[in-house]
Amino acid sequence: MKRLSLMIAAGVMSLAIGFGVTAALDRPHSDDIAAHTDEHTGAHAVWTSTAATVPELVEEADLIVRVQIDEILPVRHIEQVDQVEGQTFTAIMPFTDVQVRVLEFYKGKTRPTITIMQTGGEVPAVEGQETFTLNMAGDELFIAGDEHVLFLKDISGDSVHASDRELYRVINPAARYTVDGDQVSSPAVHEVSHPENEAPHTEEQTDGTTTTSAPTTLSELEEQIQQASS
Repeated sequence: MKRLSLMIAAGVMSLAIGFGVTAALDRPHSDDIAAHTDEHTGAHAVWTSTAATVPELVEEADLIVRVQIDEILPVRHIEQVDQVEGQTFTAIMPFTDVQVRVLEFYKGKTRPTITIMQTGGEVPAVEGQETFTLNMAGDELFIAGDEHVLFLKDISGDSVHASDRELYRVINPAARYTVDGDQVSSPAVHEVSHPENEAPHTEEQTDGTTTTSAPTTLSELEEQIQQASS
């Protein structure tokens, strides 16, 4: 079985769904400049937002909430026929919406239940390929029942995904912390280096930079959010 390549958002899908790299912060997941699958269940993306520390994420977020994933909604597909290297193929991009219950909010105004969009989900069989599930590295599909602290962008009103509804997406993979009791973890960030004059919550290094450690407990995360918001 041959592998399936997906050129997403900035290239193949741009005309079909109005994505554009220059509108990355306003268009859901248009910051995926290009994504490709090396295996049938994984994809890698380049994100426009490089926010990694809690202060950076707080600055960019429209909404910061602790949530429990309540319901995974049916996958939506956007399709376009394109040519790559002289060959015609059908590009299918899956999007999965999840309904979450808000347990606590730290920034912005919210409802008891909100909907969050992710790039990924089941891709139907096409042109000889078998059905498979696409997961974006670092922003894997949510699982019902899991608890997270999320830094979100409001994409309500987006002409493709949310023309008549309220909808959110994570800023980037660093913007999702999994909560397990009082422990939190983010698969996308552990330590981030910054110029010396930019780093909050830092320790000075011998090379003139400073490092910011990611929180490992819910109380640490909440404290960093509160300090960055003040």
